[in-house]
Amino acid sequence: MPMEDGAPVSADPASRDEDNPQQPDPTGLVGRLLDEVASLRRDFDEKIRYDAVKEQHIASMSQELEGYRAGLHHRLLRPLLSDLVALHDDVSEALDGAEEAPGGATLRWIRDSILETLLRNGVSSFEHDAPDVDTSRQKVIEVVRTADQELDRRIAHRLRPGFEHDDGKVLRPEWVAAYRYAPPADGQA
Repeated sequence: MPMEDGAPVSADPASRDEDNPQQPDPTGLVGRLLDEVASLRRDFDEKIRYDAVKEQHIASMSQELEGYRAGLHHRLLRPLLSDLVALHDDVSEALDGAEEAPGGATLRWIRDSILETLLRNGVSSFEHDAPDVDTSRQKVIEVVRTADQELDRRIAHRLRPGFEHDDGKVLRPEWVAAYRYAPPADGQA
């Protein structure tokens, strides 16, 4: 039996491990190491999935908050913008037939200033081009009776322009006078 540092050395490797408990088993160490790496990989994958869900949730909340802000902005400004539209209507009505009268230039300037203020706040005027009444963008203020059935629900004339936000939401529909078919009374042609 060979001797090492004064101690007999066993030729059997199994007995060598028993004699020297400090020497690790390489196959057991590799197995534990592989288990630890697999555990770390699972933890890492879970963290990646958690972070992805968290980012998606934050993006969704941010988008929702932005929608609320935009809606709040419209709700806060709506009364003021509606008053400006009414003022525009009043000044335009005062201007009708008085374009050349004294003060006409001042009224035009006031009307144009109101339009500029509305534009700066994302509101523009419009007139719907179609000959038929579109109740989503127009409001019939006046009815003109007609015996011509072809003219029924057509625009007779425009009273006031409509106003809409940049996003297409109507602040105030266009005011129009529309024809309404009324059959002729008996005996009339």
